[in-house]
Amino acid sequence: MQDFYDIWSMLGMEVAQAIEQNSTDSETLSIAHRVADRVQILASRFLSFYEDVDAVTLAFQRELDALFATLSIEDGSPPPSSGGSRSIFVVW
Repeated sequence: MQDFYDIWSMLGMEVAQAIEQNSTDSETLSIAHRVADRVQILASRFLSFYEDVDAVTLAFQRELDALFATLSIEDGSPPPSSGGSRSIFVVW
């Protein structure tokens, strides 16, 4: 993301410089504005997505913390035996 930001910033400075020097036509400026609008939409959607992921992750983490806070070793029962399977542990 930082690489994109750096390149996008440099491009913005180049466009601003071209505008100051009157070295670009109106069609190029129109295209630049449309592209900038689309990039802004994508960036805001990505930001919203990352914020939603962070919120869901935090809620899940809090639920796990609450669950683990109420559990103790005594609460667990041994896992059911699968009948004929052998243990992976070797007793010497």
